[in-house]
Amino acid sequence: MKSRKEDLRNYLRNNNYSWIDDPSNYDEKYQRVKVRKLLQQLKASDLIASSFVKTADHMARASKLSKQTAISNSKTLLSFNEVGQIIFEGEKFSELFEDTQYRVLAGIMSWFSGSFYKPRFSQLQNICRKIVNTGNLPGATLSGTVFKKKNGIVSVTRELASVTEISLIKNEKFIWDNRWLITFKSKPQSKLYIKPYGLLSSDEHNFCIDGDFDSVALATIPVVVKNKAVKFVPLSNLKYNVEVKLLNEDKEFYKFF
Repeated sequence: MKSRKEDLRNYLRNNNYSWIDDPSNYDEKYQRVKVRKLLQQLKASDLIASSFVKTADHMARASKLSKQTAISNSKTLLSFNEVGQIIFEGEKFSELFEDTQYRVLAGIMSWFSGSFYKPRFSQLQNICRKIVNTGNLPGATLSGTVFKKKNGIVSVTRELASVTEISLIKNEKFIWDNRWLITFKSKPQSKLYIKPYGLLSSDEHNFCIDGDFDSVALATIPVVVKNKAVKFVPLSNLKYNVEVKLLNEDKEFYKFF
């Protein structure tokens, strides 16, 4: 956003809106806070020349181009399956510019986690090197996301440990675990709960799933239960008055890049 903070606050005041300041913006344990204070001191001392502003503008344009490049490459590189797993060819990924590789991986992780905050660069760099330089990768986890590589194919799934174990369903329509849109055809009349498939007990597997999916990816799909009885599982023979949609369209996925 090109609008200044005070301009935004004035707009909110004039339109009777309230806002919340992020406390971390004032905590000096974060590098960004220290940098902001340093810039304020430089500005007060007339040490920030117009060239600084021009450099910032150049960097903003370069960042925008880098983002669009990553999105464009991702559209031909990445594919999704029905259980929300992302798959791509390791060789094609290794041919991308290094910056594009980082942006693609960070975007994938942000989509899985639902967070716009990116992982530390050193951690991102480590995952990227493993994907590019390792023949087979049994599993590497970062930001609630699991990366695997086998026979040149990289698969990315949600980490089961990062999914909420079970929660009460309160609305007819809601987003579950950042990626799944759950829509009931009518308001639930009794207490229903939602949990990941991977946390079902053996006694609760009274259904069949159509398809051969990676067990790690399958473990993180949503399941609707009532009184410990499974009522609905996507891709199964169970029918219920609910629809489940994976939020992986362009506007839903690439906003995290």
